[in-house]
Amino acid sequence: MKHLYIIFISFFTLTSFVTEQPVTSSHGEEMSKSCESVNTTFNSNEELRFKIYYNWNFAWIPAGYVDFSAVESTYAGKPSYLFKATGKTLKTYDPIFKVRDYFQSYVDKETMQPLKYVRNTDEGGYTHYEELRFDYANKKVTSKSGKTKEKAESKSFTFDGCTYDIVSILYQLRTLDLDDLKEGEKVPINIFFDEEQYDLYVKYLGKEEINVKGQGKYYTHKVSPLLIKGGTFEDVDKMTIYVTADDNKLPVLIESPIRVGSIKAVIHSANNLKYPVKAKR
Repeated sequence: MKHLYIIFISFFTLTSFVTEQPVTSSHGEEMSKSCESVNTTFNSNEELRFKIYYNWNFAWIPAGYVDFSAVESTYAGKPSYLFKATGKTLKTYDPIFKVRDYFQSYVDKETMQPLKYVRNTDEGGYTHYEELRFDYANKKVTSKSGKTKEKAESKSFTFDGCTYDIVSILYQLRTLDLDDLKEGEKVPINIFFDEEQYDLYVKYLGKEEINVKGQGKYYTHKVSPLLIKGGTFEDVDKMTIYVTADDNKLPVLIESPIRVGSIKAVIHSANNLKYPVKAKR
């Protein structure tokens, strides 16, 4: 049942992308990176739940849930969003391999830049704590990492341009105007992950109508991230994310092969959305 660990780590690192080459647009020009964006996509009380499935030998096995929430908050005197993400295995799996993952990210409400990120995980008895504090004015990240918060060690790093943690980037991607992208166009974004900054991009694959288990049909934008090489995933460019082709830009289905089988994250519920879901057929 160690595959459950892979499933949850896969989901939370689904935006951990890296490319070793300059990111270019469909016209072959290197794309500029903006460090500020405006949220017109989600409410401050939005709640999303995804059900995680693992596929092995043609059987889709329910493994657990991942929940996301967004609320208005304040951090260091700045009006902020507080994003939370939690992942846990189903109770039937707990005696075999129990997963309890907790992530949170404070993000500047005006610019959508990350301010503070925390990861606190317990995966089959393995625990890890990570804390990142972002200083955009001085382009520095202060990191605390260890088995527990009490045992975490501090380090400082510098970064270039823009960078995000693995929670804030999910919401940052939802601010993109996908209607303006051409099929094959690449959007560059950076993340700070495992004490390094990575250049990344998301490739736009066009529009597609899909059937989502338990939800019905949606008209979607289809995108594919470039994933970190040598990790859980079998192919670095085979993950596909389907986002509603309406103002919510709601992820409804995420699919990817992994080294053994494949995983799927399916939208299970979406509460307090900013707009009606017009993309649902």
